[in-house]
Amino acid sequence: MREAVYKNYDSLSNKELVGIVQSGSGKMKLDTTALVGRIFNGQSKKSKEIFGIAYPQIIQNYMTRARHMGANLIKINQLKYAQVKGENDEIDASFFKVNDIRNYETRIYWSPDRKLTWEDFKGHIPDEFKDENYSSYGNVGIQHRTNMEKFYGTPNFFVIASFDCEKSWFRPYAYYQNDFLSFQQGLFDLTELYARKMQTQFTTNKKKGNRTIVIKALDDSLGEAYKKAENEYVTETNAGGDKEALTRWRLKIRNELGL
Repeated sequence: MREAVYKNYDSLSNKELVGIVQSGSGKMKLDTTALVGRIFNGQSKKSKEIFGIAYPQIIQNYMTRARHMGANLIKINQLKYAQVKGENDEIDASFFKVNDIRNYETRIYWSPDRKLTWEDFKGHIPDEFKDENYSSYGNVGIQHRTNMEKFYGTPNFFVIASFDCEKSWFRPYAYYQNDFLSFQQGLFDLTELYARKMQTQFTTNKKKGNRTIVIKALDDSLGEAYKKAENEYVTETNAGGDKEALTRWRLKIRNELGL
């Protein structure tokens, strides 16, 4: 791993939020005077590890390094997924210290301390939705990767729930309706719940049979269960319009998450 520190700041606590700006995205231009450091994991020719390091694990490591440098924003300059067994995913990133990370974030990874605000919905309403009666849309999803093994051993799986700011949008009237924002947060929480279910199942079954077949079977079954729960949540809460149903669902999801 190569690392450069350009400015020295006091370290941030583990509870301090660190934002992510994806490569090639972001509407706000970052001031170079806010640059704190740069990092690149690359490949280690001396490594004797069986497995490479996968993207979610690298991001978590980078967040830790950013906090240590006193930075609160990570800009991904370049991302290259591993193509050969035993290699790492490669991420070249810059660390910045800014006043408000929400002005720059393009992707949010679920955290109990990071609640959505309307300012996180940075996308434009697509033409196909302009005549539809949708108050808002949150682009949430589950990402999973496994580190790539060389010849033997048991792989690890990494599952994360994320929110794409630039593909999420809201209509002006929704800004003044707290229930609609609560509905979107509930949807993000539901996504995290099923990400955890996937993580548990992947970890439990990672030694069983052909890895590719096992992953696909679990992905299909849990993906279908997630889609069903999502549809039930949207229908029963009337997309946030039924306050009592929304309250019940939010409480149920939060309890399952242990919040």
